[in-house]
Amino acid sequence: MTDTGRVAITIREGRNAWQGKGRCAAPAAAIPATRQETAACGYRPAAAAAAIHPQERKGPASMPGRDLTNPRAPTDGPPMVHRRTPVKREALMLMSPAGPGRTPEEILVAARAVLDPALRAAVGRLPEPLRGFAEFHYGWAGSGSAVPEGSLSRLRMPTLVLLSADVNGDGWEGAVEAAAAWSLMGNHTLIHDDIMDRDSHRRGRPTLWTAFGTAAALQTGNALLALAIELLSELSGPKIPAAIGLMGRTVQIMGAGQVADMDLEERTDVALEESMAVVEAKACRVMSYACELGGLCAGAADDQIEALSAYGHHLGIACQLQDDLEDLRPTANWADGVHGSDIRRRKKTPMLLAALRAQGAGRDRLADLYRSATPLSDIQIRQAAELVESCGGCGWALRTIEEHMDLAAQSLDRARPTPRVHRELAAFASVFGCPVTGDDHALPESVPVCG
Repeated sequence: MTDTGRVAITIREGRNAWQGKGRCAAPAAAIPATRQETAACGYRPAAAAAAIHPQERKGPASMPGRDLTNPRAPTDGPPMVHRRTPVKREALMLMSPAGPGRTPEEILVAARAVLDPALRAAVGRLPEPLRGFAEFHYGWAGSGSAVPEGSLSRLRMPTLVLLSADVNGDGWEGAVEAAAAWSLMGNHTLIHDDIMDRDSHRRGRPTLWTAFGTAAALQTGNALLALAIELLSELSGPKIPAAIGLMGRTVQIMGAGQVADMDLEERTDVALEESMAVVEAKACRVMSYACELGGLCAGAADDQIEALSAYGHHLGIACQLQDDLEDLRPTANWADGVHGSDIRRRKKTPMLLAALRAQGAGRDRLADLYRSATPLSDIQIRQAAELVESCGGCGWALRTIEEHMDLAAQSLDRARPTPRVHRELAAFASVFGCPVTGDDHALPESVPVCG
């Protein structure tokens, strides 16, 4: 068996600890980060960070920092105390232990121990009331259900930054602030998307615009993006300017993708290729940038960074299609708005458009449901979901997921990570819920006929 074949199997099999047959399960509850874990990493709590003298917060122009491409390099000035104090040996072991590699859950627990304090310190810089709004969005404050302390899913994407930064085995230490910057950028996008999509809840809590109004949410999102750029600008290293430029380009591409996505919802003449272009602009771009950012922080070779970007790109396609599949799965109560939301909004997902390429009465019924101007009932949503599956949309999605997971495996090989990091990045794909496709899926290769 080739190395690529082994990696593809690892990526597919690695999700077994996280996902049941045919359905993505939520990650198992994990032990919250302890005081010892966070203290060992040298971060101050948000309250302490907010009290730091403004002079200590200046960027590298007035207070040169450490060369992040070489974590062992000496600093050419005093340490930036709001960002890092010397990391203890225990924290270094937590961030990049020796051995065969960690499970996805162990990786996320270790990431939380360093990312949560960094994020709280960063958000603590914001002026009020934006700081309070951001803390509400992150689930650290405010009314409503708090984000569970053991929740790890919110850290999946910034953890990709950390794992990619470890590509040559140098650990995460030089990429923690960059991963926090990615989280700030990503949450800026989520806040704005919630406004445009009119989503009232996220992670079981009211969305920011629902709780405090559109203006407050818009300005908080803008502030998080500006804060992300500020964090990156404080880092040093020859490839940090490229990381900042790529963040700007990523936000532009994602914004264009969001506008295109909303436009597709209003149109009836949408091609499958147009819907896939939206997936590439949103899900793929944000994930490929996470992998690129880690490689840039590590000072990786250009071909390694390109391969990491491709890994994130193909993983992004697979994960978005898996999300579409999960949204389609029936639940006991379709009125909860959690499942079937894409159909409820008549969203032109690639899976839906693939189903509309079928022939027969079923395809025509599905098209009629999507063309109707009246809101869909719960019964109609369930009928549409069944038609998407019977017309081959789910089969197309599963085949496409398999194809892009194989391409992700090949890209990971080209990135030449150390054996431990190779195993960790391959296994980590499982936390995004990408499924195994096996003999039990009977995927049709021909255009289905829907009777």
